[in-house]
Amino acid sequence: MQGTTKWFNNQKGYGFITDSEGKDVFVHHNNIVMDGFRHLNEDDIVNYELGAGKDGREQAVNVIPVLTMKMVKDALKEENLYIQTMKDAHKVTKYLVVDADNVIKTSEQGMDFLNLAAYAGYDTEGLSA
Repeated sequence: MQGTTKWFNNQKGYGFITDSEGKDVFVHHNNIVMDGFRHLNEDDIVNYELGAGKDGREQAVNVIPVLTMKMVKDALKEENLYIQTMKDAHKVTKYLVVDADNVIKTSEQGMDFLNLAAYAGYDTEGLSA
């Protein structure tokens, strides 16, 4: 399955992934497959399976980050570009790309994560956020 990180609390080590149907699925850091500090950022796209937690409730397991904010930031940084975030009128996070002089390089209305990733050079075909 594929989903988008809705939110993740790095200190507490848990958060939620929203699946393709809009359902929120609990995720614990122990179930994230990555080297180093296991965490997710808002809008990270992940692949995962559904499994049962210790309490028997459904949760995301074998969570593998596919396209992350860190990947996008690193790609833009190579071009001396940076990300600024904003909230639109509906409280949805939007992203702007700026240069080292803080000049906006994208639409002032901002863009969603998939468009940001595409701007950074990633192939986003087949991904959903």
